[in-house]
Amino acid sequence: DPEDVKVLFGNSDQVAAFSDKFLSDLKQAAQSIYVIPKALRWSSKRKRNNQAAESIAPEGAEAAGMSELEKDRATFVGQIFVAHMTQMEKVYTDNLKNHDAANKKLQVVQRIPKVGFWLSECQKGAMDLTTAWDLDSLLVKPVQRILKYPLILRDLLESTPKDHPDHAAISNALEEVTNVSHRINELKKRVDLVGQAVGRKR
Repeated sequence: DPEDVKVLFGNSDQVAAFSDKFLSDLKQAAQSIYVIPKALRWSSKRKRNNQAAESIAPEGAEAAGMSELEKDRATFVGQIFVAHMTQMEKVYTDNLKNHDAANKKLQVVQRIPKVGFWLSECQKGAMDLTTAWDLDSLLVKPVQRILKYPLILRDLLESTPKDHPDHAAISNALEEVTNVSHRINELKKRVDLVGQAVGRKR
């Protein structure tokens, strides 16, 4: 049912579109030092946003004449995080708001024999693509991802010299994404409390 699909997947399209753009911009920010591993090169061709891969090649070629230090100092990962922070918070917050309803809807539709069988077949087909156990595990991935960003940025900040051009932006990004994570955690607690209150009234 289209309404079931809408409840189950909420703003998954927006999450995917944001993730594609964010990844593309991160690759651009690190292109002076980033080389796509050979094992992953086939999947980069499947990207929805092919222009990013095309734009990396010429600038990456220019970086060939730079020293390793110059290549490292040309990266601007922190700036990309800062530039995407507002959109990141909106997309992931919207996703979280829908998560409880999606969970409940999934429990209902899984009891329909045809849907249960179809989900089982999809899971078997997706085993090569993801380590998530089932659809429920995949639906929670966006919220888990945003909560990992502070850890990644903290490690990056510790590894970045203080005189690096991107150091201040990484520090700023860490502070902002930590605040976003706290707000999302608080929202999750409120959503859970409201759910418990509604359940008691019922």
